[in-house]
Amino acid sequence: VYIGFDYGMKVKTRYPWEPQSSTVQFLFEIQDMRTPKNKADFDKLLAWTAEQLHEGKLVHCGCIGGHGRTGLFLSALRNHLTGDADSTTHVRENYCKKAVESSEQIN
Repeated sequence: VYIGFDYGMKVKTRYPWEPQSSTVQFLFEIQDMRTPKNKADFDKLLAWTAEQLHEGKLVHCGCIGGHGRTGLFLSALRNHLTGDADSTTHVRENYCKKAVESSEQIN
């Protein structure tokens, strides 16, 4: 499973949680230094990704630099999976100290 967050990445027309989709590579657009425009879709992405991980699938996610949008997603996913209210600190300590770049993403 590959999830891209950068506009320059290849675009798929359907998210994998939508009916009749077999996509395992797709773009979930998030503007650099920002947060997702649609919280409901982001919540679906988190739930879907958690399901993939529980099924034992490998998941790769990334943006161009691998810090802001990628860190935001990893922090939100950790929070979704564990309820960890300080998931950003965990991601910074275990993935990259530059993860989650902007105050908008931290909030």
